[in-house]
Amino acid sequence: MSSELRLRHLDDHYHHNHSATTVSDVESGVAIHERKEHSYHGVFHRLRLRMVRFLFYFHTMPPRQKIVVTLCLCLLVGTVLVYFVKTQEGDISSLKSKIVTRLQNLTSRTKTTLNDEAAVVLRDVKVSVVIMNHNRPRMLKESTLITTLANHENIGEILLCHSNPLTMFEHSNPKVRNLNAILANREYGLSLRFRLAAKHAKYPWTIQVDDDQEMSSEAITRLLAEFATDTRRIVGRYGRSYNLFWNRQRHGYNTRNIIGPAEVVLTKFMVMETRLCHYFVKYQSLIDASFLSESHPLWNGEDIFMSLVANHVYGVPLQGPYRNYALTLPVWEASDALKDDDTGQHDVSGNMDRHRLWNVGWSAYWQAYRKAQLHTAYRGKLWSMAKDKLSELPIPHLSDDTSILNNYDQEQIEALANLAEAKRKA
Repeated sequence: MSSELRLRHLDDHYHHNHSATTVSDVESGVAIHERKEHSYHGVFHRLRLRMVRFLFYFHTMPPRQKIVVTLCLCLLVGTVLVYFVKTQEGDISSLKSKIVTRLQNLTSRTKTTLNDEAAVVLRDVKVSVVIMNHNRPRMLKESTLITTLANHENIGEILLCHSNPLTMFEHSNPKVRNLNAILANREYGLSLRFRLAAKHAKYPWTIQVDDDQEMSSEAITRLLAEFATDTRRIVGRYGRSYNLFWNRQRHGYNTRNIIGPAEVVLTKFMVMETRLCHYFVKYQSLIDASFLSESHPLWNGEDIFMSLVANHVYGVPLQGPYRNYALTLPVWEASDALKDDDTGQHDVSGNMDRHRLWNVGWSAYWQAYRKAQLHTAYRGKLWSMAKDKLSELPIPHLSDDTSILNNYDQEQIEALANLAEAKRKA
């Protein structure tokens, strides 16, 4: 008899005999239930007593005997797990395949929905892109970065800024505008990327990306779609946080990547309003020249200052909640073979990930480690200084008129900075 017919038979038998149930039958059923419950409690009570007795004996054992007993228990548990996995391997693999298939279907539907929504939101949006070329021209010639950007429908122009006469070249892509920034680089260093965006970018949104990054076309779409939901912030792939208590050696700078709301978003891959670049130039004089002399290269930490300027301009509270946002995107670093060096001397941060003591030797490893520590410590000090000085300035009135921003009163900004410094000393 099948299980379905058996259940139906028992159900009919129950309904047929339910009306004939007597008080004695109920009382006997209750008694049986109480006896079963009492027996269950007795079993658990005996198990608890044995467990307590075992723990007591284990506590009084000599150390060597404890080690032997522990190893035996681990071996027993491991044997049981191996037996379970081997006997249930088919069921687990089939369950895993079902879960993976279900997640893939869900992900594909989600991606399709996001792409459709992004296509509607970004239909008429054009964006400027700024890339700096200083020491790694092969990155831009042979990696997929510029090709991916140029093929994206929302990218209107790519400003390729050449700051080194030894590595300058003319990129032939029609969307690329080659800019000679050799002389300006000597004065402004890494902050040049924002100055050139303020001066040359044609579109209201600007993507800043490092020359050693690569990404898929989907990453660009998702970045712009997320930014379109709220443009009064900076959105990117890599976020950073500040915590002086846990990162005192680095003056508060936390190198761990932050996903979600973040106080600072790195220029490795980020999008922002172009008008923010004008405010960067406007407040750039707040950082003392004597302090900038510690940075290598000049104006290292420009992404920290840019994010803090955005927080100040958009009226974000000093302690949050922060509006800048970092999200997970299909972005990766290009091959190290395109960096033209194996020592990491062109990496601003020292890039300890590329160094192994048994590969590079003590000297190169120590230099990279020292460079990385100095890099993070300087960025932490810049973070603290910029945040303090910006907090003492009035929040500006946002303007889309770039002529007003270009004609700002530099003496007034310097006077406010000097006043804030005098108050701090007093």
